[in-house]
Amino acid sequence: MLRRPSPTPPPCCSYAPPTPACAVRPQPGDSAALLCHSKRQILGKNRPLQLSDVRSTFTGFHIVFAAVVLALCASIGSAIAPPASTDKCADIKTEGYRIGFYLNGQTCSPTFKGTEVDLLKVYNDWAYQNKIPDFKPITARLLHGYDTSYALLYEAGEVLDMGNNFFVFNPHSNNKVKPHEWTRSEDELFAFPDVTIRVITDPAKVDPAKITFFDDVVFVGGKRINITRSLSEHKAIKAGKMDPQVTYKEGNHFDPAHWVSVEPGNSAKTLIGVVDGKKVLREECVLGENNLTFIKVMCSEFCSQLHIAGEPDSKRSYCFFIEDCPIATGPMGLFDTILVFPKYPIERPKIPPPTLAPTTTDIVVLTTTVNTTTELSTTQEAGFDYEAADKRQREINAAERKYSEGKERKLKLFVAFFIIDIIFF
Repeated sequence: MLRRPSPTPPPCCSYAPPTPACAVRPQPGDSAALLCHSKRQILGKNRPLQLSDVRSTFTGFHIVFAAVVLALCASIGSAIAPPASTDKCADIKTEGYRIGFYLNGQTCSPTFKGTEVDLLKVYNDWAYQNKIPDFKPITARLLHGYDTSYALLYEAGEVLDMGNNFFVFNPHSNNKVKPHEWTRSEDELFAFPDVTIRVITDPAKVDPAKITFFDDVVFVGGKRINITRSLSEHKAIKAGKMDPQVTYKEGNHFDPAHWVSVEPGNSAKTLIGVVDGKKVLREECVLGENNLTFIKVMCSEFCSQLHIAGEPDSKRSYCFFIEDCPIATGPMGLFDTILVFPKYPIERPKIPPPTLAPTTTDIVVLTTTVNTTTELSTTQEAGFDYEAADKRQREINAAERKYSEGKERKLKLFVAFFIIDIIFF
């Protein structure tokens, strides 16, 4: 390194060598000069190394180290906290919804816990545990009432004898079936007695996915049947004149707690019900590799297997959803629909007099407060705007979840800083 010659000292002044650049405290931000200055202060030849110098430098190192650790903790905390929007079942799985179905004269109601329920496996496990000796291919469209449930029974398909003591189950081939018997559950329990009534519907066959219920009236095949009177009198009784505020058109579904039916919307999935303001949907799908394709029959110590007709990759199945969350799957015919139980018991709604009913203006105000623009259809011109209220509740749930996740991250950072402070300071 080249050095400039020492300057000539001025007259009458004692000579002192120039102050090296490293000895001058650098300006903030000059990292190279700062390093040189620190080296000079600690390792300079003019004075011995002081303990305070080492402590000061060591403390500075700890500050830098602590900052790095805290930054790392923050990045890890944000990485391990999954965004709420990516989990379609975040809200659904915490509710603990029960999924009801009817098969072979029996009911099952497994609970959705976040993993898609294999409905046929649930039935097979039940048949084996209870040593069920026979199998009748009878299923039902289930409807949830106010203190009871209803079942509209129909044939799921037929059992075919292929010879050599080999049988297969052949499900019905189209979406329309003929509910031939109706029944009601016993004393608020999800169990149905053997006593049923025969109900004649017109047309003779209906799509079970389009059957809905409100205020003791079953909407089926273009007919409105008073199910309470029908079960009491053992014949189909047409429903009387209903309140004009009860709005319905075929394909819509009621949440039994509200008198305004819900439209299917533009979804490719089929609307089969509404629970707690959430749509219950169905979509045709293919059975997975782990899904069962046989029914357990003649169970004692062991069970025989009644195989479902068709090749494994051609067997038709239904997948069921609450909104966008997949909750269950099962072979077509055996499981055309399901019943999702509401989180809390449903009370029979009290429809207000027309003069007290919310107006269209009131509904527009409600949709504005939740920052949504809902197009009002003919089924939503009067009554409670249920979809807007449900969307508002979703926004509240999302905000609460975001707040709790933020608190969790802050707690992790505080603990990390506290540990570092104890160890190094």
